Amino acid sequence: MNKFLRYSLSLVLAFVASVTFAGTTPYKVLTFPDQGTEGKEINGYDNTWEATIGEDVWTIENFNSNNWNNWKYIKCGRKKVTSIASITSPAIDQPISNIVLTIDKITKDKINSIKLQVATDADCNNVTEEISAKIEDGDLIFKPTKSTANNYYKFVFDCQKGSSNGLIQISKIAYYKVGDTPEIVDITNI
Repeated sequence: MNKFLRYSLSLVLAFVASVTFAGTTPYKVLTFPDQGTEGKEINGYDNTWEATIGEDVWTIENFNSNNWNNWKYIKCGRKKVTSIASITSPAIDQPISNIVLTIDKITKDKINSIKLQVATDADCNNVTEEISAKIEDGDLIFKPTKSTANNYYKFVFDCQKGSSNGLIQISKIAYYKVGDTPEIVDITNI
């Protein structure tokens, strides 16, 4: 009976831990599988493809979806080969003040950097701001300070060669416009 109660409590805590945001709704959200590629063959860590949510299209480079075979996330980082992967947003018509990148799993010692570039052009040649992140899993919050309407937001993942593929696993990117702030609920002391 005690084992059952501990298991039940663990499930409840896991559920509560998965609900980390309260309050403001994101302006744009990228989740997986996206509407445009669900069911399509994307199986490799060296492809460039487009993810679609509604009318918004993100450019995904050097990420694998495993043909969406039971994956609700994408992975980057290659076995025995260094790689740089990226996710570039479409032009977002509102200034963005917070972006939450959800990293489910990461092989920390094989990652050189995780950066967000804010740019005025789709190719991200005119970068107005670059924000580095701590290399960790969970919800990473990026706070652009030079954001304007119609900016592009590019996440860049610089990976060393790994002992296996899939060094970083990402399930969601949420964009919050100026005036909207995600609330992180800390449940570590519950």
